[in-house]
Amino acid sequence: METNIVLQENGQPETLTFVSTVPLTCETEKCKLDMVLTIKYPKGNTLSNVLLSRCILEFRPNDRCQGIGCITQQVKVAMTPNLYTLNVKDIHISGYLYVDEQVMWNQDTVQAKIKVIDLPSASCYMTAGVFILSFQNNMSKLSRRGTYILLKSRNNEFEIQIRVTSCPDENLLCVCGAAIYYKETRLIIDRCRSTNKEGDIFIQYRPAMRANMKIFEGRHGKLIYIVLDNKAQVRIDLRHQSMTLTVQSSGYFTDRMDGLCGQIGNNTWYHSNDVQTSQPLVDWR
Repeated sequence: METNIVLQENGQPETLTFVSTVPLTCETEKCKLDMVLTIKYPKGNTLSNVLLSRCILEFRPNDRCQGIGCITQQVKVAMTPNLYTLNVKDIHISGYLYVDEQVMWNQDTVQAKIKVIDLPSASCYMTAGVFILSFQNNMSKLSRRGTYILLKSRNNEFEIQIRVTSCPDENLLCVCGAAIYYKETRLIIDRCRSTNKEGDIFIQYRPAMRANMKIFEGRHGKLIYIVLDNKAQVRIDLRHQSMTLTVQSSGYFTDRMDGLCGQIGNNTWYHSNDVQTSQPLVDWR
């Protein structure tokens, strides 16, 4: 069965419809036909990136046919975000039919082919200075103190704010704090309130840590690594009273991101409502 379904990493779930063109009849009302769905990936692909809303479809007797369809069942098909570049272009969904003995049915399998588009991931870097290398490799420099929006997804699912101040012992600006918002979780990493040369670190998250945000530490607390489902990863390197930050985003946020990191898949910066801006350092402050 050929379909016109195209799954894209930043797209919406699609509906796959199975239609029986003949009625299912049997002697009792309890008989049924079960279809078990499986996904087959191209040879060599070991990463599963497609999900089904259910794996078993149940067809019940029906003697009323309309048009070419007598019995219809649907399943939602979605592509999961990933931080890898997958070479998958097409997948096959197989439906294996299991029929009661009372039912006369010759067909035992159904095949559906679906096109899959995996979008590349992208990275944004914020270094000492403060310099920002956007998702599209554009370099910009912050020259004023204040709070900036490094990135913000248009569905308000993901946002990172940074706090820029003067470095105590250096004649330049540095980032002393970051706030990461992901779904219902808020994580704050703050060195702005530190009063000693070592730079105390204040870490706070609300509410209690959820499964969609995982935090790892390294280098005796000087490295913080944050994993946000399979949609993004954030690395924060804590230096002397400052920090640098790296964001790796999956293709899920392609054309869905605003802020100083710019767009993924687009070499421009935008306000809300898709209005282009030529002064992102001002507009995202």
